[in-house]
Amino acid sequence: MCGGHLDVRRTLDQVQRRAFWFGWRRDVRRFCKRCPNCNGYFRGQLPRSRPLQPMLSGAPLERLHIDITGPLLTRALVEALFSS
Repeated sequence: MCGGHLDVRRTLDQVQRRAFWFGWRRDVRRFCKRCPNCNGYFRGQLPRSRPLQPMLSGAPLERLHIDITGPLLTRALVEALFSS
């Protein structure tokens, strides 16, 4: 299985793909309920967000937004920078 803390439904799906034993669903649910990392932090119900509002413009392409990122680091560059 891959790392991370999945919810009960996703964990059940992953275990169902890879293994079988009697009572596995009950065991997976129990495991997820007892996970200290998953249960250690709860920020409560998230605030409701309002629906997006249309952006009014007078003509086509009057407003243009571009997200620019980069240059992105490659794995080799990250390893070279942070290796001692």
